[in-house]
Amino acid sequence: MKLAIAFLLAVQSAKAGNTYALPASKGAAEIEWLSHSSFRFLRSWSGPIPSKPDRVAETVAITRTNRTGVIEFRSEHLIVKIVESTLALEVRDGLEKLLLHESFGAEQKAGQITLHRKILLKEEFFGLGPRTEKMLSAKGMTIDSQSPYLISTAGYGLDYGSPGNFRFDLGKTNDSDARTEITGVNQVEYTFHFGPSVKDIFEERAKWLPPVDYGEEDVNVRSALRLPKFAHKMEKQSDTCMAISAMVHASLSGTRIAAINLEDYAADQNMQLLGQLIPMIYRKDWSVATGLRKQLTPFLITYLQEAKDKGYPMIHPLPMQFPDDPESLKRSDEFMLGDEILVAPFCDQLDHRTVYLPRGNWTSFPGGQKFPGRQTIEIKAVKGEVPLFVKNGAVLPLASLADQGPMELHYYPKLGGEFFIWEPDADFISQLHASPALDYYRVESETKKDRVYEWVLHHMDAPTRVQMVDGPEFKKVDSFDAQGLNQWLFDSMKREVRLRVYATVGGHEIINIWLVNR
Repeated sequence: MKLAIAFLLAVQSAKAGNTYALPASKGAAEIEWLSHSSFRFLRSWSGPIPSKPDRVAETVAITRTNRTGVIEFRSEHLIVKIVESTLALEVRDGLEKLLLHESFGAEQKAGQITLHRKILLKEEFFGLGPRTEKMLSAKGMTIDSQSPYLISTAGYGLDYGSPGNFRFDLGKTNDSDARTEITGVNQVEYTFHFGPSVKDIFEERAKWLPPVDYGEEDVNVRSALRLPKFAHKMEKQSDTCMAISAMVHASLSGTRIAAINLEDYAADQNMQLLGQLIPMIYRKDWSVATGLRKQLTPFLITYLQEAKDKGYPMIHPLPMQFPDDPESLKRSDEFMLGDEILVAPFCDQLDHRTVYLPRGNWTSFPGGQKFPGRQTIEIKAVKGEVPLFVKNGAVLPLASLADQGPMELHYYPKLGGEFFIWEPDADFISQLHASPALDYYRVESETKKDRVYEWVLHHMDAPTRVQMVDGPEFKKVDSFDAQGLNQWLFDSMKREVRLRVYATVGGHEIINIWLVNR
């Protein structure tokens, strides 16, 4: 009984809030629990660690136990075991799946700190800054980085908080062992963010980053002096191909908004075209959005809000969107803009290039040609266009180029889809849904702004009837009149159905598009 009491007292004395002191043969070490999915680990060789307030106001419920030579922490989502003699960590999720296993604890020799971890079966690594390799996976590479943020497909991200010079050997020296070497410091600190997917990792990490603020005008071309604080200026690369790869790698390194200076690539027409799509571009003479960029305004604003709320980069590298596709690891020359649009820019003087299309069906925009996924295709350059492909099931909102014109809602069957438009002035979302249902299609909207929507349904046969649920039947026309409300038309050449409806705040417009007589 006395031994049990002494043990409990020792455990309590080793804890301060969410921070637990760890035994260290020299210097000091601690682990701070930020949430049930995140913790900060610090190991110092220069003496005791100064006390500081926890970053989390509320106590994180953690169970700590001591077994022979091992300290174990359990949260709702993580199990962390620390070897007392070496302070080597093993991290598992709540289902006992191994996430991270350090071969032995951090070492300090001759002014260098070295960490060792086992590379798990089929584990890949992303991040470490705006690199220029075409291969997105860093496995097997040795990388010197000033942006030490690493993502593992095992299910975690490591955010190194220590200053210093970092070198990551991710299997090149020993295929089963990864090493991180840090010079110029006497302590190592990293934050571990658990997440079953890359998106989950970014979302967990965002909880501990400074808040992002933006304005609706941030979708315009900016001047360098007017860039928002959260935008990350990308360094000039020797060519546009490398610039695109660097932007994609930066996104996998936790950069939410990559800002490109178009003046760095003034002689490259391909980059000027890409400027219509890159979420944050700048030059000396800033201007309001025009052309395709103006049409994409509701789309870009929505993903700016997502970057703020969830910490996702606006550019979605393919492994972020298609984590189970091994081909996605090889493509830093194409990316997803949001969840809906695959962008495959030309970046050299060739008039053709290959594009890898992940799973699903894809439609070229604006051409309308349909391609099955899981294949590589070759495309030719079209003057004045960046190659875009929209995923099936997508609902893509496009603002009108004309003042007071309808907002087009492009739907690509046959999967069901949805899009939640962020409405800055309403501080809420307008919901859009589209789906097949036996022998008809259904589109619906719940809007926070009064506006005219023009639904555009692609790859369709001619409907037999279009009717609003609990509302009027739509009139078939050859072209819309001045208002065009409650009317529909069919383009047999493009196989497009277009219909217009006036959506009101608080309303719920549900429209059925029948493909058989009813």
